[in-house]
Amino acid sequence: GGIENDGSCMTCWLGVVLIASAAAKTENFVDLLPQVPREVQCIACQTLVEEFANSWLELIRVHLKSTDSSDTKPASFEYDDDVHSFVLKHCNNLPYVETYHSIVKQFCEKVMLGDRRSDFVGNFLHSVLGPSLIRPHMYHVKEKLCVNDLHVCEDSNLESKPLSKCNRCRAIARDIWLVVNRLKPTSSSLDRSAAVGGVCGELNMRHNPNTIPSLTATCDEFFDEHDDQIIKTSLAYYKEEAALVNALCNQISSHCNKRISEKEL
Repeated sequence: GGIENDGSCMTCWLGVVLIASAAAKTENFVDLLPQVPREVQCIACQTLVEEFANSWLELIRVHLKSTDSSDTKPASFEYDDDVHSFVLKHCNNLPYVETYHSIVKQFCEKVMLGDRRSDFVGNFLHSVLGPSLIRPHMYHVKEKLCVNDLHVCEDSNLESKPLSKCNRCRAIARDIWLVVNRLKPTSSSLDRSAAVGGVCGELNMRHNPNTIPSLTATCDEFFDEHDDQIIKTSLAYYKEEAALVNALCNQISSHCNKRISEKEL
């Protein structure tokens, strides 16, 4: 079943109790939510970057309207009272309240209301990026915050090298696992299906810009050929990442000829 009391069941993620082994925690792992497994904090960290970037995009658009700036390089603006208020209120935005599991909101508050806020926001503020460049920039912010700073994600969660067709399928399958598992336990099948169906359009939020063209081609082809099966399989196997990856990439498609284990994820 789902989580009935988030306060007393912090290690539950959509009804699944995940046990973070000592081996999974590196000596540099910054445990912002001690009762929450590292892999769950990785999901929360990536979600924070995506949601903040989307909000930041809206802030940039408002700024562009008030200045004579270009889409790719808007004029710089300072961290003033308005921006500070925008940052402090971020974790109360609707997706954290209505869409995502409460752990995502708790992780957001640990970063945005804690001593890591200035470095995190600085990645967006000092880059002075326009709307067309915000989403590709997310990969680098995730790498800095989630891998290099907090160490809640492994390097393998954010690939940087050209991918084989099998690894492209696995990357897409892991994206599906991420978008479904960060939803509230009470989310409907319709909500989960919509999250799965939107994965191809969100690849540039989750992957190295150099891999996006090949990933997009594989993702579009995969969904064009197996749309219904992908959604049904994702809803059936979403609780176990390796099982979902194998079902999508070994059974529904023939992109991979070798099963993947939990240790290989």
